[in-house]
Amino acid sequence: MSAITALFTGVTLVLLALSVHEFAHAWTANYLGDPTARYRGRVTLDPLAHLDPIGTMMILFTAVAGVGIGWGRPVPVVPANFRKNPPLGMAITSGAGPLSNLVQALIAGALARAVAAGFPILPSAVVTASRLLTVLAGGATLAAGGGLLYLWYRQRASASAKPGSYGDFSWRVVDPGVSDPWWQNEETLKQSVRVGMGGVLLFGFLVSPEGTLVTAVYINIALALFNLIPVGPLDGNRILRGLLVNNRARWTYDVVRFLDRIEPHGGMILLGILFLDRIVPILSLPLWGGTELIARTILGG
Repeated sequence: MSAITALFTGVTLVLLALSVHEFAHAWTANYLGDPTARYRGRVTLDPLAHLDPIGTMMILFTAVAGVGIGWGRPVPVVPANFRKNPPLGMAITSGAGPLSNLVQALIAGALARAVAAGFPILPSAVVTASRLLTVLAGGATLAAGGGLLYLWYRQRASASAKPGSYGDFSWRVVDPGVSDPWWQNEETLKQSVRVGMGGVLLFGFLVSPEGTLVTAVYINIALALFNLIPVGPLDGNRILRGLLVNNRARWTYDVVRFLDRIEPHGGMILLGILFLDRIVPILSLPLWGGTELIARTILGG
């Protein structure tokens, strides 16, 4: 698999893993009694319902640098709506995301072992064509995604514009009878992104079926382990807090208080850890070590 094909395939697998991760949060919260995510249209596997524009761009930019850091759109959860034990319900809801990634890793690992056992070798012409189609599908997805980001920016800019005493000054005359061209139509662009992501995965699988599945295993395990770090806004913070808050022991009270104090600064703490990790591998060493151990266990290598 060429570098650019691997890049498009890897980024698409990351976006898919994030989407299933956020879907698991939304579905679990709704099952436990909080319909907030369902009302916001988040109980769906559609990636576009879960991807954050800035977080997605971060994945694209950092993937080129070989890191691949980004985030999905957080699922809105109101723990007070849970039918029983809101702190425990929040822990279960938070844990559903990493658990979904482990399930994806197990499925991809089982398929990878099946492929390694006897998947027929494709003709070189098919592989070459698939490489080209992967690049084309990835390029089309990037173009459509760029169009969606432009529409998002335009909508934000329009919403933040303050009209003067004579109304909103605009040189554009809007004719309600004239629709935007197809490349400015939001639904057309969204459908293009969905089809493009599906095409990248399909053609990437044709180029290297075992390689694509193994990549999916590693991505999902790394995402699960990273989210288990007990620093907000990662899932590990809410999992640990939900499991400890009902305990009457003094030490658990102190831990919960500590987690509550650092949660507002969780983003800065994570950035500091990531920056320090470039000097001393305090995060990458255990994270990738654990990822490698679990992946080898799943893949049987």
